[in-house]
Parts: sequence; structure tokens; C-alpha cells
Amino acid sequence: MLRLHLTRDNMTATIQELDVDTGELTDDGLARDLKKQGISFGVDDRALRKVVSMYNQSGRLENSTIIAQGKEPVTGSTATLQPHFKTALLAIQENDSDSSHQLEISELMTCGDLVALLESPRPGKEGMTVTGLPVAPDEPPEIELTIGEHLDLDEQTGRITAGASGYPEILVCSKKNKVFMEIKLTPAVTIDSEKMVAELFLFPPLPGDPIPDRDQVIALLAEQGVIYGMNTPAIDELITRFATTHPLDGYIPVARGMMPVHGQDSHLRFVMDVGPIPGKIQPNGEIDFRERQLFIGIREGEIIAVRMAATPGEPGKNLLGEIVAPVPGRELPVKVSDDACFDEQTGEVRAVHSGVLSITGDNTIKVCAMQVISGDVNYGTGNISTRDALKVSGSVKPLFTVSANGDVD
Repeated sequence: MLRLHLTRDNMTATIQELDVDTGELTDDGLARDLKKQGISFGVDDRALRKVVSMYNQSGRLENSTIIAQGKEPVTGSTATLQPHFKTALLAIQENDSDSSHQLEISELMTCGDLVALLESPRPGKEGMTVTGLPVAPDEPPEIELTIGEHLDLDEQTGRITAGASGYPEILVCSKKNKVFMEIKLTPAVTIDSEKMVAELFLFPPLPGDPIPDRDQVIALLAEQGVIYGMNTPAIDELITRFATTHPLDGYIPVARGMMPVHGQDSHLRFVMDVGPIPGKIQPNGEIDFRERQLFIGIREGEIIAVRMAATPGEPGKNLLGEIVAPVPGRELPVKVSDDACFDEQTGEVRAVHSGVLSITGDNTIKVCAMQVISGDVNYGTGNISTRDALKVSGSVKPLFTVSANGDVD
């Protein structure tokens, strides 16, 4: 009689009781009895011989014995990421405190270095129960991999290399039966979109690694094409801070380009004082608020203003040594009407006839033979002086004056 115990998953068979009616127990005989009870895989020959020997010597089985063991299935794996960079935990002292916290830092990888290797997925292996039934492997967790900027993946070899010098990092988190992996690289040097400012970010070196010097920092900048505007005093200061146990607080500017000076638009330069002004300072220091110069008498042929030409500006230079063109000034048109004229060659605005000068905000100059005041002569208009006729619709307030070479109405 052979009494076996099978585990629930049929992966282990144990002989618990053995009794042979006649004759001596043999290896082949016990093997046949096991097959009769369905044990067809994983029989341990050494355990079988031990059971036979024990039974033939004592006539009984002194203790239960595991006689067969199934083969566990091997779960496969999806693509895995093997880092090729060193990391270390850095103790950071809190400001004005005895406490500290730990910060994981990585080594500085240079452009082209192997950062990680994306290994191919491995298929699972089928298992087998002691009764000869196959056991399918578990499905591996799904992996979603994100490769950040400044990293290059070779699809054929799975090599992930640094596209710029910087500090790599691998982040892993799991959610249900899915694993999210992200590999990213924080560049040591960043350049703004206008290529005018380069900033540097450095971690303290790993234990045993040397502190970088100025030449190495300049090499990091040159790697990004920076050949102009390096601030060596700022670089030296950063290296001094780099030698401490504290990481730098964000990116620090270490190079600046030269911005272009944009040109100025053309404009009118008046050869006389034109209003409106708050008032006129008298010799005794008082201000006569009646002299506002809103209306200025002008003689025939007198130069009123000269148009100053637009300037082209001065070019700048970016960090890559490229010339940055300035925005040239615009040649604004000069508008004249009535008794004023503009000479494009000389840029002069002259009065064709004597009259009153009037200027509007859109570079329009007027000289009128008849000046019309629609209202009173007061602080709003100031004193009036004209070469020709003058018409006042209202009245002349006390202490205000009007003067004209022509008729006054």
C-alpha cells in the first residue's frame, strides 16, 4: 500500500505511508506504484532509493518523505532598464539648524556617455506539476518607459546615451499591474531661446571624484557652442561653491551675449520752443502761466523744424559668436498743410507765408494765415501772438494779451 499526499497545486508529492505485502521493495517497483497514482514528473531518484533502503531495513517507513517535486514556472520580463551611472546619498545641512536631509545625486555624464541599457524582454518558461500537467507562467507587469530630453536611444542596441553633459536620473513607480519608468537627464548647461544667456547647474562630485576646474566648466559651455560672453569670475565663484557639500540652488548665469542696440525712428527737431508748456520762468524766478506757447507766430521762409534721420542701430553678438542684427529705425513721414512745406533732401520744414504755427501729434505741421480761437483767451490758451490775422470767438481774460500783425477780430 502506498499513500501519497499532494499539495494543492500538485507541485509536491510526499510518501506518508508504505506497506508491501510480499517480497522485497525495489526501486522499479516503487516507481511503478508512483506512476499508478499519477506521479509522472519530478521524481527524486535519491529520495526513492532512500525510501526503498529504509523500508527494506526496518520494514516500515519511519517518516514521510518528499518523493517528487514539480518545476515552478518562470515569469518572463518586459524590457528592463539597466543604469550605467553611479549615484550617492549626500547629507545636506539645513540652514540655521542642526538637522539635515539626504539628497540622491548622480555622477556628471558627458555628451555621448552610455547612461543606461534597455535590455530586451525575456519570455517566461512553462512549469510542470508532479502529475505531468503544464503550468503557464504569470504575465509580467506592463512597463511604460519614458525617455526624456537630452537622451538618445539606439533602437537596435538599446543603448541610451547622453545628448548633452548632465545628471541622469531614473524614476520608477507602480500602479496595479503596470510599472512606469522614466529616465531623464538634467543638463549642466542651458541656453535660452535667443542664445543670449547660458546658465550652469552643478552637483557636488561623488565621493572620490575630483572637483571640476575652470577648464572643465568652459568645456561644458563649449560643448553647447558657447564661445562668446563667458563670465570667468562667476565661473570661479561657482567652482568655490561646488567644493562645499551644498548643491547649487538652481541654474546660475555664467555667460551673456551682447544685445543689439535697436535704431531710433526719425523725428522732428524743432528749432524753436513749441508748446504746450506749463508756463514760462521769469527773470525773478516766478512762472508766468499765461505763456504756454500753444500758438507761435512764424515768419515767411523761417525754418520750423528739421527731420532727424532714423538710425540703423548697432549689431550685437550671441553666445555662439553669431552677429545679431539690430532693428533699424523707421523713417516716419512728415505731413505739412496750409502755409508750410517740407524738403525731403534737407529735411527742413519751412513756413511758406507768415502765420501761426500749429503742430499735431502725428508729425503734421500747419502754418495758418488766420488764427481762430474758439473761446476765451485764458490759462487754457495762454497769450496769443501771430504774424497775421487773429479771430477770438470769446473774450480776452484780464492780464492775458493777444498780438497780431494783421487784423484782430
